[in-house]
Amino acid sequence: MIVDAHVHVLPESLRGRRDAIGAADPWFAACHTGDTVIATVEELLAAMDESGVDRSVCFGWPFADAAMCAEVNDHLAEAQRRFPERVVAFATVNPAAADAVTELQRCAGVGLRGVGELNCDAQGFSLDDPRIAAAVATSVELGLPWTLHCSEPLGHDYAGKGTATPDKIAAFAMQYPELQLVCAHLGGGLPFYAHMPEVAQLCRRLWFDTSAGPFLYEPTAYRAFVDFVGADRLLFGSDYPLLRADPYRNAFAAAGLSGSEQRAVLGDNAAALLRLSMRRASAAPRPPFTSPGPSSGRARSLILSLAALQLACLDVGRGLWLTVGRVELALALLTTSSNRHSVILGPRSQPVNTRQSPLRLEPSLGLGLLYGSESTLSQTHSGAALP
Repeated sequence: MIVDAHVHVLPESLRGRRDAIGAADPWFAACHTGDTVIATVEELLAAMDESGVDRSVCFGWPFADAAMCAEVNDHLAEAQRRFPERVVAFATVNPAAADAVTELQRCAGVGLRGVGELNCDAQGFSLDDPRIAAAVATSVELGLPWTLHCSEPLGHDYAGKGTATPDKIAAFAMQYPELQLVCAHLGGGLPFYAHMPEVAQLCRRLWFDTSAGPFLYEPTAYRAFVDFVGADRLLFGSDYPLLRADPYRNAFAAAGLSGSEQRAVLGDNAAALLRLSMRRASAAPRPPFTSPGPSSGRARSLILSLAALQLACLDVGRGLWLTVGRVELALALLTTSSNRHSVILGPRSQPVNTRQSPLRLEPSLGLGLLYGSESTLSQTHSGAALP
C-alpha cells in the first residue's frame, strides 16, 4: 500500500477568492502567486490513480485566520467521509490561539486523524511559546500526531522557506516528548546532525517526511537518513500539487534503498503511525453482477445443490463442514464449462482459487461464486514554492 503522507487540498471555492485571501494572508499569497495550483480533492484522487497512490494524508493550509482553518477543516472532514479508504484528513489550527483546544476537540469528534501542516511563520507562533502547550496536551490526549513545517538554516531561498530550523525543532521535540511529531521537508536537515548521538536518539522517536525533497536534496540524502536514523522513521510525502510520486520513487531507487526499505517509506510507516488498514484502496468500483450465461446453467444447478448439502450437514452435524479436498476435483471439472466463472466450496477459511482472478467467499454458506473480475481491488500500481 502506498501512502502519501503530505498533500494539500482546498475547497474549489477558494480559487475565486485567491486574491482576497492573499491580501489578508501574506504566506498564502507568497505560495500561491501566478498560476500556482489550488488542488481539489477530486483532482487529488485522479492524480493518486495515475501515480498508484492508495491513500493520502490531506492538509488544508496553515491559515492564520481561525475561521479559514475551520472552513477547510469542515471541507476535509467531508472529503474523508466521502472517500474513507483514500483520504486521511488532518486539522489545521493555530496552536497559540485561544480557541485551539476547542477546535482540536471538534475536529477529533468528526474524525480528523491528526494536526497539520502547522507553520510557525505563516500562523505567527513560535515553538517555544507557552501558549501552545494546551494544544500539544490536547493533541496527545486525543492521539493526534502533528506535521510541522520545517526549513533549512542555509541553502537557496524559495517561497515557503521559514524560520523553524533544526535547532528549534529539536528543542520543541525535547520539550514535548509525548507528542507524535512528523517533521516535514526532512525536518530542515535535522537528521543529518545524527552523527551526534543525542541527536540520533531524538530523531529515532520522531518521523520525517520527504515533501519537496527533489527541490532540496540529492537522492543520497535518503540513504544517509536510513543509515543514520532508520527506514522506519521516514515517510513518503509528495507535497502535492507541487510534486507527484514518481520523482520520489526514482530518488529512492537512486539512493539504493532496498525493497523492504522502500516499502516501509512508501506506505508501511505511515500506516503504522496512523493505524491505517493495510488493505489496498480501490481506484475503481466493484463491477456489477453479471448473470451467468446458458453454458453455465448446469454448473449453477450443481453449485446450488452443493450449497444445500452443506447447509444440511451443518444442521445435522452442528459444525461439520464439507472440506475443500472432497470436492476439489469435481469443482475443477465444473469450471471448465465456463470461461467466466470460478467456484469454491469449503469452510470459512482461505478460498481455493481455481482461476487466476481473486475470489469472494460467501460467509453465510462457505461457498462463493465469482462473477466478473475484481482485480482492480487488489491491483498493485506502478508506477517551486514549498508549502
